[in-house]
Amino acid sequence: MTELEELIGDVISAVGGLSPPVDAVFFESGVTSVMLPALHEKIRRRTGRDFPLTAFFAHPTIRSLAAYLDGPLAAPEPLNDRPQGLAAARRNLRAQLMQRKG
Repeated sequence: MTELEELIGDVISAVGGLSPPVDAVFFESGVTSVMLPALHEKIRRRTGRDFPLTAFFAHPTIRSLAAYLDGPLAAPEPLNDRPQGLAAARRNLRAQLMQRKG
């Protein structure tokens, strides 16, 4: 297991209390779409790499996501304190959860 694969596994464990194998599909291992914003933010901050939230769907295993993050995208970029997309995703999620309650 590479350091990056281990880091991603640690984040999944911290956020969701799960320990999927490196080749298991996230969504078949208990990761839910509700967890994605938190996973994205923690991985983004710990790696210093800005990547789209949709990468979890295009690269749905720890191994494939790690390979993607190590690929051409890999040059670390300075990160904003709060990406606009994440804030909007959280507002949308909150609104959806409120609709389900009421």
